[in-house]
Amino acid sequence: MMTSMKRRSGQVTTASLKPSYRKLGLPLILAFAALLLTACGWQGTGIVTDKTHTDGYWYTTMMCSAYDAKGNCTLMLPQQNYVPDYWYVDVTDSSGAKHSVSVEQGYWNGVKTGDSFDNRDKK
Repeated sequence: MMTSMKRRSGQVTTASLKPSYRKLGLPLILAFAALLLTACGWQGTGIVTDKTHTDGYWYTTMMCSAYDAKGNCTLMLPQQNYVPDYWYVDVTDSSGAKHSVSVEQGYWNGVKTGDSFDNRDKK
C-alpha cells in the first residue's frame, strides 16, 4: 500500500487516484499485451484446407459535428466508412490445429486447396 504523498499545485500523484483506478492498471496492460500478440496472427506451416473471400462494403455512422457550450452535441452528420475486401486461407498445421490466415489477393488467387502453406518470417 502506498503512503500518501504531498500534492504540488496542479500535479496529480498516484496516491491521489482512487484505489479502483490503480487496480485497473495491471489488467489493462495485460489485456493490451494480449491484443498485440493476437493481432500479429498465426505464423507457421501447414496445408491449405479452404479459401474464403469477403467482399468489401460501405456503412454509415452518425458523427457529432458541433457542440454547444455545455459539451452537448448539436449537429449530427453521416459519415461513410469502407471496409475493404479480405482474402483468407484456412490452414491445418501438423498438430491438426486449424488457422484462418489473412493473405493478399494475388496469393489467394494462385493457391489451391491441398497446397502447402508457410508464412514464417524469412530472415
